[in-house]
Amino acid sequence: MNPLKALLSILCITFACRVVAQKIKIKRDVVRIDKQEVCKIKKVPHQFFEICTLEGKPLFQVQREVQTAVATHEGYQSLLHIRFKKPTSDTLYYAKHNFEGLPFTLNSKKMFIRFLSKKMQFINEKGINYDKINEFFSKSRPKNDRIDNAEQAYKEAYDSIIPKMGMWIEGNRIYRIKEKKYRKNPKDTARYMGHFRIYNDEKSGFYSYSVYDAKRMLTALHQHHYFQFFDGLQLNFALDPYKQPIEHIRKIIDRIMIAGYTLEDMRSTKSRIIRKIRKRKAEKAKETSDNIYNQEAIVYTLQGEKINEGLLTLEFNELLPKKSRFNIHSIGSEAMLVTTRPDSTQQTTFYKARKDAVRIYLKATDSYYRGVRTNGLTATKFNKELMVGGALELYKSMAFGYFILKKRDEDKGLIVSKGALFKEDNTTAVVEQIAAYLEDCPNIKEKLTALALDYAKESEVKKVVELYHQCQE
Repeated sequence: MNPLKALLSILCITFACRVVAQKIKIKRDVVRIDKQEVCKIKKVPHQFFEICTLEGKPLFQVQREVQTAVATHEGYQSLLHIRFKKPTSDTLYYAKHNFEGLPFTLNSKKMFIRFLSKKMQFINEKGINYDKINEFFSKSRPKNDRIDNAEQAYKEAYDSIIPKMGMWIEGNRIYRIKEKKYRKNPKDTARYMGHFRIYNDEKSGFYSYSVYDAKRMLTALHQHHYFQFFDGLQLNFALDPYKQPIEHIRKIIDRIMIAGYTLEDMRSTKSRIIRKIRKRKAEKAKETSDNIYNQEAIVYTLQGEKINEGLLTLEFNELLPKKSRFNIHSIGSEAMLVTTRPDSTQQTTFYKARKDAVRIYLKATDSYYRGVRTNGLTATKFNKELMVGGALELYKSMAFGYFILKKRDEDKGLIVSKGALFKEDNTTAVVEQIAAYLEDCPNIKEKLTALALDYAKESEVKKVVELYHQCQE
């Protein structure tokens, strides 16, 4: 290696280390950064450190605060804060506990000085940065209330379920006392709910906890900070590392109960739990679905005469976790409109895509839907209008995602679908089908081939309609 390059490399590394790693020394409470006296740090009661000027004038106090919550939906949680306080005020200011990237030290004074220098930029080798300090204390700096909120949410769930259960544990067996008046002598009315077992893996040192129902079916297994339930559900739940395994079992059973697993005969309640899970999945699926649920809409005839107005439900696809209110043959082919009569009672009217020949206006999206027959094998569905009124109309199938071209004077439309079964791309076949359907437009095939349209995009398919209208002029 070139000696000059080696020398330059050493100099660069030395300079980088000099920039990154400041030399901090504390002697008789005086803080020196790179041999420059900067400030003083003193230890005061209640584990505070007080930062002062070199003349001894107090600037602020700083302390590490550990916030711990054992009772949350995710079990034991802890959150670290750095707490600040002015010497002349009782107001507390909080900053994020962030010591990442700082050199490790057992000297707590030096640790805080590094934090104040690197993370807060309150001090440096030039002295005290009063601008940064004043900026920090100029506005409220509240503590992160994530744990407080989590603890309150768990308390509300606990209070609504656990006291009613009247749970009582004897040995490794779990009982339930239904009658409140007999709970002073629980054995008189105790009903067996299940039992638990605690296992210790001697190699790893980890404990696992198994909870069984009254029929001896494994209901839940807790290990490595999470639950695995018999129906596949998983929940995070950390345990307090400072407590003994036997002390954890009550919190584990409480969390199982709050999750809806009430032991006794879990096989008989399995279907109820699965229905709840499916309901949650269905509600989540609604957010991304094209289906319409209870939206304001107006129903017109195809000639534009208003027929009815109310709340529309129109499903284009069945949400698998949720049972549709329509049968499999009427999904997308039948719309339900709920109207309110003058006497405040409700009336439900169903409109069929083919039989009733209606046009539905959805207020929320300013869009129209109507039944369109196609040359496909599927029944007539409600499709979204994209371009109507001309000699060639364009619709989108909300059920299947493809587009439909339909001549105004013809009964059936042509399905335009780029993808085809067992084929990655059937663009050539699509062009031939469109050319055959629009045979009254001269040289339509050559024009479409030259355009090389992407028939999966709405903007591209609209060009077909525009091209046909040009032919008719």
